[in-house]
Amino acid sequence: MSRCSDLPISFAPFAVNSATAAFHGTSPRHSLPLAIANRTFYPAAMGKRGFTLVVSLMACLTALCQPSGKTVWEIDLHQFGNVHYTHARVWFWGNYIVVEPSPDFCSELNRQNYKRTYIGLTAFDEPLPPLPEHTVVLDLATRAPVSRDVLKDAAAARAANCPQVQGWWWGGQLRDDIPAAWGRSLLRRNGQGGLYLDRAGQPEAVFCSSCMEEKPIVRAAAPERVLLAAVTDYTVTEARIVDLQAREQFRLDLKGARNPYVVFNTTGTRFAVIWPYQSHLGHVRYWLDDFTSSGGGITFDRKTMKVFSAVDGEKLFEKTWHKDEADVDTVGDADQRVALSDDGSLLAYIGHGSKLVVWHLAPAKKGH
Repeated sequence: MSRCSDLPISFAPFAVNSATAAFHGTSPRHSLPLAIANRTFYPAAMGKRGFTLVVSLMACLTALCQPSGKTVWEIDLHQFGNVHYTHARVWFWGNYIVVEPSPDFCSELNRQNYKRTYIGLTAFDEPLPPLPEHTVVLDLATRAPVSRDVLKDAAAARAANCPQVQGWWWGGQLRDDIPAAWGRSLLRRNGQGGLYLDRAGQPEAVFCSSCMEEKPIVRAAAPERVLLAAVTDYTVTEARIVDLQAREQFRLDLKGARNPYVVFNTTGTRFAVIWPYQSHLGHVRYWLDDFTSSGGGITFDRKTMKVFSAVDGEKLFEKTWHKDEADVDTVGDADQRVALSDDGSLLAYIGHGSKLVVWHLAPAKKGH
């Protein structure tokens, strides 16, 4: 998928909606000339046909760029203190974006969700970690830090924004009988190739009777949607989204993904899929490193993230990083450092070097 930065064209929008100007750091304005392939053109001097051709080209390229999103904000988190944000967690609440320098809150919440399967709802009575001292709260409109006091009523949102349990990297809390857990819900194996849906305070329900026979990857993709991915050698060959009765809703293009993380927004309209991996060249490189030294080479040298609509699977964003951005996932939880806003219009990511990046995602074709 082409990205705007890959194309030999640069232009500013003819007009910027004033409602989004505060966040995007822009103001309504007209912008000429247009530069294409390092040459400058003045559409006003081209005549009607030339102007129409240029505008059509711009519209076409804009459409191509939309799935990759638009970077609207980058900020170095080091300026808020000498804190290493490799293990950080990011989440949205209303007009704010919150960065916690520790994932402990979500780890403890998910541990309680596991624990209540054998001691009951009293597991949720245990206290959860408070906001860490170096938590950063940023106002989305001004991009400036504000007091943590604005979060005094955000306890429910803090919990609702926690990523799901989806592998051994979640604080050693792996249970083989639970392939996926989120919020106060989980899917549990029935011992006969199927899964039960277990929601706190509700009767256990049959999710599927035989969907686990081929050992698929199971991830929640929304509060009411589940990703089932067939795999060969840990690599996804086929992926589909089903509802909580395991009825297929649509297929998803995730071929080549390896052990993906999935993060969804609280309203369940969009979800992000992230997977760090090792390229063929990286495999050779790190094998040579291990052979010629004491070992300990970095496992990952690539990472891909895609964002989809949870309504019909439309791809809204795609980006692949090399080296450094993949390295960071050998010691941190990739899903804790990714978040979607409640309405799904913003995507936040804490990357290598403790840099927070926010993208604005294009509207879906069907308005979701």
